[in-house]
Amino acid sequence: MSDAKKAAKPAKAKEEKTTTAEETGPGANKAKKGSQWTFEKIAKFARRFSSEAEWQSSHPSSYKSTVAHGWMNDAKKLFRPTERKHVSHKRSA
Repeated sequence: MSDAKKAAKPAKAKEEKTTTAEETGPGANKAKKGSQWTFEKIAKFARRFSSEAEWQSSHPSSYKSTVAHGWMNDAKKLFRPTERKHVSHKRSA
């Protein structure tokens, strides 16, 4: 094929697949091709931590997968509650 014919052909537009919340949310539980992570596995890890920073430093592969799948908001709902120290607001005399 000559260069003129190659230039005359329109370039094929790449089709971009968009995903909806139903396809990526915890109910879908579909791992991306080649990924070992499902939402159930992610949920087990999320319950171990009380913050994103703690999770990211302790188990980066599950954290990265959660971000890649778009499951972070759902996973954060499963975090352990943080223990707060009670501070007394009594006035001293």
